[in-house]
Amino acid sequence: MATGAGGALVKNQKIIRGRFNFEPGHHIIALNGLKVPGKTPGSFESYLAGSAIEHIKHRKPEELPDRYFANQIDRLSQILVNVALFWSPEIIVFNGPVAKRYGSFLPSIRRKMKEMIQVFPVPQLTISALDENAALLGGFSQKF
Repeated sequence: MATGAGGALVKNQKIIRGRFNFEPGHHIIALNGLKVPGKTPGSFESYLAGSAIEHIKHRKPEELPDRYFANQIDRLSQILVNVALFWSPEIIVFNGPVAKRYGSFLPSIRRKMKEMIQVFPVPQLTISALDENAALLGGFSQKF
């Protein structure tokens, strides 16, 4: 979660490839939702990507108080439930400057997800230890 909201599915230490790149940030969470330049209307990215937050709040995400991110927990939890239902991961790893802002809220996000997921356990949630290098390293390597 940075300018956008990308994603990858890793299985047996290999990135699973599709016909195109995976784009979880483009999945629609609100019909007739927010329209942000460069984002799919009503998409995950149009609400929570750094560039969208800046467009909406007229401030950079790093300038916003924790209260702003706390108020987004329900929306982020809904998005992560969708990701969990699509991919059935054991763990969801957050990366990027916007994702880091949610680090202290992971227990609350997980509790909210438990309320929504009825078919299997909620995946573990964690913040990446690779920081902004994760996308670059992932682009060069098949192994983690």
